[in-house]
Amino acid sequence: GLQVYENMRAVDYLRTRPEVDGSKIAITGASGGGNQTMYAGAFDERFGAVVPVCSVGNYQAYLGTACCMCEVVPGALRFTEEGGVLGLTAPRALLVINATKDAIQFSIPEAKKSLAFAERVYKVLNAPDNLRHTTFDWHHDYSQAMREAMYGWLAKHLKGEGDGSPIPDPPMTTEDPESLRCFPGDTRPADWMTIPKLAAREGRRLLSNKKHPADAETWQSQAADLRHALAERVFGGQPLAAPWNASVLVQADDWDMIAIQPEPGITLQAIRVRVGNRPGPRLAVVLDLDGAAKASDSPLAKRLRHEGWDVVTVDLRATGAAAWPTDRIGNASDHNTAQWGLWIGRPLLGQWAFDIRRLLDGLKKIDGITPERIALLGQGPAGIVALAAAAVDGRITDVAAIDSLASFITETPYKGQRMGVIAPGLLREVGDVADLAALCLPRHVVIAGGVLGDGTRLTSERQQQMFVSASHIARVLNSPASLRLVDADVANVLRALRDRQPAAKRGGA
Repeated sequence: GLQVYENMRAVDYLRTRPEVDGSKIAITGASGGGNQTMYAGAFDERFGAVVPVCSVGNYQAYLGTACCMCEVVPGALRFTEEGGVLGLTAPRALLVINATKDAIQFSIPEAKKSLAFAERVYKVLNAPDNLRHTTFDWHHDYSQAMREAMYGWLAKHLKGEGDGSPIPDPPMTTEDPESLRCFPGDTRPADWMTIPKLAAREGRRLLSNKKHPADAETWQSQAADLRHALAERVFGGQPLAAPWNASVLVQADDWDMIAIQPEPGITLQAIRVRVGNRPGPRLAVVLDLDGAAKASDSPLAKRLRHEGWDVVTVDLRATGAAAWPTDRIGNASDHNTAQWGLWIGRPLLGQWAFDIRRLLDGLKKIDGITPERIALLGQGPAGIVALAAAAVDGRITDVAAIDSLASFITETPYKGQRMGVIAPGLLREVGDVADLAALCLPRHVVIAGGVLGDGTRLTSERQQQMFVSASHIARVLNSPASLRLVDADVANVLRALRDRQPAAKRGGA
């Protein structure tokens, strides 16, 4: 979206130049530039000719491959395929160029699927000759032969010259890239508006528009709407009607291994360690996005078992033993699966929250009962998952986020977080981390420590500031003690669970 907007502003500028004929502007680029070309060409009708190179394929081909995150259109596959975007260019001139030795998502066969749809649009608008697909036996590049094809296409459609056949590449010396930069070398000013700064500014603006309720009745009404928005618009739906199953794989005196199939094609494994031979009245689900093995061996899980809790650890989809083998890109350990979730309009945060709901469904199916207390505790990024799941599932009586992200708003890139906890539209539709915590109240909510986006640990004072909106809701509900802000220490978390007020009750969806 930012890229399309900036290309449109570039057209605004070009049209102010005396040497530019504003009725004869084209756009072209390769790879990521090709994607910008396709989208800007689709949405800005001032582009008379559009030439994406080594970029057009098929959205479904992105699933299973690694692609640049900045080129994902969240939820695109819920409403269109790439052919629909190409069709928006009609009846203006569109030349799509592909290469034989390119990745599958930009391959000729995948591009043909999208072009088959666009061709029908051009025919309906009586402009079939304004669409052409040209291929080259080449690799991911903008080669001389590709450029020559582009020159001929632009000459025909912008200058009215020729039949669109290639025009030889003129002799040229390319400019030194440094001479083209607005701020050469290290001259860019320190207060430059980076994308994280822009996102932070817009995030604060969105949160400033939120109205804080003055009484419990108003909040209950707002909370119901917010939970619906979280489940349906942010998470992309919770497919509770989908077929599912749960079964015990192994059962011993004090533990069992459980298989959960939250929806067709996905199987999760969970380990439950019981205090006695039968399920007890207190169940703690301990989450770590590095996997169930790490969660089970954590001091938190050990202390919970020591204090008489049945403890469940689970590999949520795409985590731990269920992690995708080639998921990591750079510092993002869940880059690819997070990206695929965005394409289908179901971000991993929502999928993980759904896995937890199904885990609780499965345990009830196996045991025939629901424990009196169900505590969901997430360590690190999993704390966000715990808050999100508890916000939409009222069976969870206690929730704790330990050393977790305290706010999605950051002016610097995230450090130590998971891409999977980023859900498009969350700030707009629901709010920040504190607002997720508020949706869990008046059930027992423990925020143990916390970090900012850049990894900086919160002081006690800063923690209070970050969760002031949740504290307000706790007071509105006449249950100020239901929100506990403590240091990130296992002893503090356990103490907070022991000190829980009996008045905390089940709520939520």
